Amino acid sequence: MPRPVGEERSYLPGLDGIRALAVLAVLGFHLGFPQMAGGLLGVGVFFTLSGFLITRILLSSWQRTGTLELRRFWLARARRLLPALAVVLTVVLAWTALSERPLLAQRGEQAAAAAAYVANWHTIAVGETYFQRFTGPGPLDHLWSLSVEEQFYVVWPLLLLLAFGVFRLRRRTLVMLTLLAASLSFVLLAVLVSPGFDHTRAYEGTDTRAGGILVGALLALVWDRLGPALGSSRVRRFGVDLLGVAGLVGIGWLVAHTDDYSLGIYRGGILLLSVCTAAVVAAVAVPRTGLGFLLGREPLRWLGERSYAIYLWQLPVIVAVSSATLDAHRYLWGALVTATVLVLAELLLAAGRGSDPSLRTRRCLATGAAPDRRGAEPRCAEPRCAGRRGAGRGPAADACSPAPHRARHDVGGRDVCAHVGADRRREPGQCGDGDRSGCRRAAHPT
Repeated sequence: MPRPVGEERSYLPGLDGIRALAVLAVLGFHLGFPQMAGGLLGVGVFFTLSGFLITRILLSSWQRTGTLELRRFWLARARRLLPALAVVLTVVLAWTALSERPLLAQRGEQAAAAAAYVANWHTIAVGETYFQRFTGPGPLDHLWSLSVEEQFYVVWPLLLLLAFGVFRLRRRTLVMLTLLAASLSFVLLAVLVSPGFDHTRAYEGTDTRAGGILVGALLALVWDRLGPALGSSRVRRFGVDLLGVAGLVGIGWLVAHTDDYSLGIYRGGILLLSVCTAAVVAAVAVPRTGLGFLLGREPLRWLGERSYAIYLWQLPVIVAVSSATLDAHRYLWGALVTATVLVLAELLLAAGRGSDPSLRTRRCLATGAAPDRRGAEPRCAEPRCAGRRGAGRGPAADACSPAPHRARHDVGGRDVCAHVGADRRREPGQCGDGDRSGCRRAAHPT
């Protein structure tokens, strides 16, 4: 089993807040809340956030070691994504065998495609539609987005390896090429939709949705210079706060005023969503911003840490409740479904923490304790961090042994660590200016 991610990192609770808002939008959309008719765009928020975080991981590896550590990177993704997905797929197939046996073969194909992370292309190839207007969604229909992200996890590191290791491209050249690729993706997204036709090909295609992910990657590519500049003074932090609030307002407007029938989603809407999300991510990643502080508070932080598990469970649970029942008492059943999903997500996350030694190690780090492997299972030894509080506030203040301007985000299962522009280098095990939260595990993906 691969070793846990290193300790030279800083946890940003505000990123969990972004995840929480995104997964709540998706949940509201699938529950049919009219105020969240555009909640399917929450997936796009996850895409842009993932593009930023994953690119920061890879850039950090290259700057630190001269390699992208691809084996470690891919193994870490598999360990943190696959077990939870396998549990949900097994439960759905068992439920289908007991209650909907005629659909078992079809669900088996969908589960196999989801496990191989090609669910989006399987749906497109067999002519199925994500927008089930009459029969309603299936319990595995939402897994297409995980496939898009996993395909990005495979292809993007290889492209970066070519750019840095083979062609020796300058960062500026890579930024321009990434911008070009994102632009082509958004153009293709707009071209592939036509009024009156099903939009699954445009909505689920990796090529058409790569634009949103690449917007996050673009932000990561320029963050080495942009991040410290944005956080260099109180006035600039206030400005980036305003930019982040504007981004949140834009995301909220899109969720409230669009729906799955809107052509505007494809013709500029997802582009606008991606830019708004990048603005919010930037505001959270800059040290000591007010928006990062607010998004990092409970209960958003708690929800964000479980967002991957919530996303996995929400549609199977919703499908298990008949559409007629939901229509009759939408908000009552919506509350019951949400409570059920949260319980299942907590159980799934707890099972993962209990079975994965690396997660127990990360829990030790999160409380400022050193992992002790002298026994059969990792245990927490005496704390190595004093956990003293210093000046400042916000998610960037929550740091234990960060290295300056270094990202360490593990998205998927997920550790949420960011390039935060630490003001000075600290030795491993030494706490920074803020609480001792370290780098905690957050449970999305996306």
